[in-house]
Amino acid sequence: MERSVKFSLVELIDQGAKTVVVAGNIPIGCQPKYLIINGKSKGHSSYDPSTGCIEKYNRLSRHHNSLLLEAIKKLRIKYRDAKIIYADIYKPIIDFIRFPQRYGFTSKPLVVCCGTSHEFNWPGREYNWDLLRQCGTPNVTACQNPSTYVNWDGMCFTEATNRYVANSWLKGPYADPPILDASRHSLYGVAARYFLIELT
Repeated sequence: MERSVKFSLVELIDQGAKTVVVAGNIPIGCQPKYLIINGKSKGHSSYDPSTGCIEKYNRLSRHHNSLLLEAIKKLRIKYRDAKIIYADIYKPIIDFIRFPQRYGFTSKPLVVCCGTSHEFNWPGREYNWDLLRQCGTPNVTACQNPSTYVNWDGMCFTEATNRYVANSWLKGPYADPPILDASRHSLYGVAARYFLIELT
């Protein structure tokens, strides 16, 4: 992983990138797909009581992100003229799941907005998600108020979630350094030299 990060970043910096944002991994143990396939439906018992997510998989995400941050720190020393920003998506998503009402997410945070009706009896009904009948397929509908949901369709987050994450990256505290702080002195023209690397 560290090798792939270095290769991607070095290539961008060599091509003239001055500001690069590297996004970490999401808490994969909170994704309905894994909760259903590897979770309760399979007798899995390793749940974090504060989130309802599978701790085994979230631990893997945290390990990935710690290695990613270490690789970024090494590259910052080598390429001092470039701004390499680490964008943490794990912590804000976990925060939304633990304290949903604090952010206006009044629906259950692990339930998806666009999914199969709860009326059907299948393993994923608890999360409103079915592998065979996903968002966009016939007879699958979206919730009436997506802004109250964290998760859109079991794989992507809602616009409300993405808005909170984006603001936390632009202004802090979940970007190191915050994007606006890093680009404050070169805001004009930053768009032509700004890149986002998502390594998940």
